[in-house]
Amino acid sequence: MSDILKKTLVVGANIPPLLSLVSWPFMLLMSIFLFDAPGSTRSIPTLGLATTIWAYPLPVITGAILTYKAFRANDYGRCVQGTALSYSGALLVGIMYGVIVWVCGGQFVC
Repeated sequence: MSDILKKTLVVGANIPPLLSLVSWPFMLLMSIFLFDAPGSTRSIPTLGLATTIWAYPLPVITGAILTYKAFRANDYGRCVQGTALSYSGALLVGIMYGVIVWVCGGQFVC
């Protein structure tokens, strides 16, 4: 497989995280309801989940920019690193939700 094809596939892999930013304002708005239950403001996993939701665009946009710059510089390794950074935002949100399910039994108050 040629380098240009590999880099194009990696850049194309950045499209789903970028499209997920369309739903981020809704997630941001709904994240305030994580703190409805009494005592949930003192729950570390709930605060962690809210923080990862609020910061979600940072790794996605940074990763997309790094991937684009690496694509322009013909650096396949950096393209892969930028793509991994783009997907890390969704991975962190999933991990924090898993922590709430595992530690708190699915409740936002521990």
